Amino acid sequence: MTAPFAIFPKRHAFLIGAQAYTDPGVRTLKTPAQDIKLMAGALAAYGYEIHSYPDPDHATFVQAIESIASLDPDGEAQIVIYYAGHGVALTQQPADGPPIYGGYLLPVDARRERMADTAISMQWLADQVLHLNGKQVLLILDCCYAGAVRQAAAGFRGAFETEAEETISQEDFGHFTRYRANQIFTSSAHNQQALDQYIGNDIGDDQFVTSPFATLLARALGDGEADTNHDGIVTINELQDYIQQRLAAAAASQDHEQTSCLFAFSSHEGGEFVFLAPSFNPASLSTRQRINPYKGLDSYKPEDSTFFFGRDEAIRDLNKLLDATNFVVVVGASGTGKSSLVMGGILGPRKRAGTTYAIMRPGKTPMVELANALKDPPPVLLIDQMEELITQATNRSDDQLTVFFGELTRFLQSPAGAQTKVMATVRIEFVPQFNPQERFWKTATQQYTIPVLDVEALEEIIIRPALQTGMFYYPEKETVARIIEDFRHYPNALPLLSLALNELYETAKDRPERTIYEKDYVGIGQILEDKAAAIVAPFSASIDFFRDLLLRFVAFQGGEYARRRVGTNELDFGPQQPLCDQILTAMTDNRLVSGRDVKAGDGYYELTHEALINSWSTYRGWIRAAGPAQLVQRESLTEASSRYTLSGRDRDVAWGSTALQNLLRASGHPPRRAWLLRTFAGQFGRLTWLTGPERAFLRSSFGIVRQNKLSLVGLGMLILAGIGVVLFLQSQDGYGRLLSNARYAESRNEYRTAQQTYLAADTLANRDPFLRTGRRFLRVNPDSLLTMADLAKQRDRLYSKLCLQLEQADTLANNTILLLGSRNGLTSNGMGVAQACRSFGQFIQTDALYRSLDDSLHQPRTRNLLDVGTIGRLQKRAQLGYQVTTVLRENLLATCREVQEGYQLNGQPDLAKQYLSFGNALETYARTIHHRREEAIAGTSMYDR
Repeated sequence: MTAPFAIFPKRHAFLIGAQAYTDPGVRTLKTPAQDIKLMAGALAAYGYEIHSYPDPDHATFVQAIESIASLDPDGEAQIVIYYAGHGVALTQQPADGPPIYGGYLLPVDARRERMADTAISMQWLADQVLHLNGKQVLLILDCCYAGAVRQAAAGFRGAFETEAEETISQEDFGHFTRYRANQIFTSSAHNQQALDQYIGNDIGDDQFVTSPFATLLARALGDGEADTNHDGIVTINELQDYIQQRLAAAAASQDHEQTSCLFAFSSHEGGEFVFLAPSFNPASLSTRQRINPYKGLDSYKPEDSTFFFGRDEAIRDLNKLLDATNFVVVVGASGTGKSSLVMGGILGPRKRAGTTYAIMRPGKTPMVELANALKDPPPVLLIDQMEELITQATNRSDDQLTVFFGELTRFLQSPAGAQTKVMATVRIEFVPQFNPQERFWKTATQQYTIPVLDVEALEEIIIRPALQTGMFYYPEKETVARIIEDFRHYPNALPLLSLALNELYETAKDRPERTIYEKDYVGIGQILEDKAAAIVAPFSASIDFFRDLLLRFVAFQGGEYARRRVGTNELDFGPQQPLCDQILTAMTDNRLVSGRDVKAGDGYYELTHEALINSWSTYRGWIRAAGPAQLVQRESLTEASSRYTLSGRDRDVAWGSTALQNLLRASGHPPRRAWLLRTFAGQFGRLTWLTGPERAFLRSSFGIVRQNKLSLVGLGMLILAGIGVVLFLQSQDGYGRLLSNARYAESRNEYRTAQQTYLAADTLANRDPFLRTGRRFLRVNPDSLLTMADLAKQRDRLYSKLCLQLEQADTLANNTILLLGSRNGLTSNGMGVAQACRSFGQFIQTDALYRSLDDSLHQPRTRNLLDVGTIGRLQKRAQLGYQVTTVLRENLLATCREVQEGYQLNGQPDLAKQYLSFGNALETYARTIHHRREEAIAGTSMYDR
């Protein structure tokens, strides 16, 4: 027995061809009888036992399908079921229920007026094939509306096309044959008619006596034309690749449209149907190393574009926008994949087409970076992470923004700039600071906001990169659904999703079966926590240094924590340098930190993504414990010490006593007038996070301050010798801490805590005799404390109300997502679409809540009570809500139109009209909302101005 037959010792092909119809109302076909003969010859060469059923009546058709179940008790056979004949897509309207949408195959005795009783329901056929015990089962339908089999049977999922590889490896073959393959191959889509006979010479003979699909299928197998890599294997994907374009071209030559489709049953376990030639020998296949296609926390680069999926619509929209303008700004929240979309979705395909590009980031010197990028202008320039103009640049003034965009505008208006497309990415919360009243770009025509991912897109992001490298998930349906459900609990979690997928891939890549199991997945957040814990564990004895080193990678700007670039010149720790290098190596090896030009000595390190700041609980705890004041003070110290070194240690650059005390206070070491009571060296020695240059800078500053105060030391010591003054200073320090804690609580929107702290300060000021005596020396008048507490109470009520509105809107949005599901689910069930269309009041209520919240955020009372950062964060969440409802509306509208067209093509105008009315209602609502939004924007601009 040859090798292929040892792999699948039982092979059966059931060939059904219906041609001579007895009902005068059903047109007789010309080719099905020849089609099944042609297929019999092609499949016999692959070792299939042929079971032919020419012109079967209903009973024979049913008997043929039911007889398959007894053929393979061991579940190791290959089974092909091929049907050629009439196919229809009809809707039944029961007297006591909603319409039932389905497709039918016609045996020769089918009656047009009694289709449900005399035809073969695609639903019935799918149920029969779904439960067959074969290891590999392939259902091939060569008929009109064949793609309706996907819509007629619940539980199907679409198969993902993979790029045909030059060679199939032993690992690939093991994957194809080890797990069950249960697939469907059709000659037409759900809304297309299939050609019975083709006249022409586009694919061979002048006239076919077989259908174009059957002819191409036989040639692909019988002549081996689909086996482009000549390895003796024809996979179903190779078959689809071979047939699809040729079939479309043959149909187009007769002014017809016909598309072959490949689907998978829900029982499909990730294998792939294969046709094995008698000469095939598995031992002749090569082996290959797996490449992890997931990027973790890093962005997709242009060279990674073959693994970038799930953003087809966004890519089309961006390319259209680039055709219309030469400057496009891609906007989205952190974690929505802005950089990956542009680099993997736009630059990658253009690179493969031969287009050159350049990528710049503003960094600390944006004007220098821009000048370097424009020296030799490329056809496409990407300004990635443009918010660095605000968060990273040495000069972050408003004037500097004007200079940067002025220079960019002059370039774009020049002859050289006319040949360049400029794209930029920016976090959505920074747009109001960049571009109020469309200061630097036109929001309506140059700004693209990344849409919310739907279920189909998430499935592609999860599954297709693995398939590209021959890996798969098992059980696919359950595992992928669990990952998607987990993803929905994390805002803007694409980087975390990619990290989870990266870790899952690493776990499974060396398994012979190349399978990622559901048990491997412990949750998006837990995967990050486990990974980070494994990195931190070896440094437990030096955890303080580890913490302080990582705090350097965070900045506090515009009311938000953001990642910060840390130059290699900032990482001079003297004796602790080896420890610093070990930590950075561990972080970079695990792709939590990335470095650029670090070996050259003038590069930098940075967090791979902001997601670490918000989603790594230990790190988030360190950042919160440090607080905004300490982070700002540390960054100021680093910049001051750098200026001091560059100035040749100029005394004018050194810090004075106020700055030094602020540093000690921010670092968790309140000075308590330490410069008078004890030497600076005692406090300085406790700041272990300092680098060598920072220590040298502070030593000089301490020395200068000490010299300036020598003449006052005696007098100062006499004054502080008085116990009353000392006690007053201690009371004042406690009073000041209460005020500082209250303001810090307000900065974190913890207004109830702030209110209580203000009241505690009021109680202290009234009870402490030293504070009562020295009220005029206090920085904040105690008489204002009750007013401040009342304001905190008002803020708490307002903020709680706004957050409640957001929670209600987000809950409704999630419920609406569950209602609508994926577009596949809707289009597979006409009733599901009808229910969704009729009950889109829930969607309107969601949209209204977001709109009401946005209106509240523009009220004068809100602006007076809440700070700009808080309002900005709430507006960002409201804007994200608008994005969700907009995508839901567009998906629902597209679904209505598709179903309407299907009913129109099938000659059911009443149902088509019903769905037309649903779509029109959605479009009317969209226009109304757009009009209201324009009015609101106009009103907001006037108010802001």
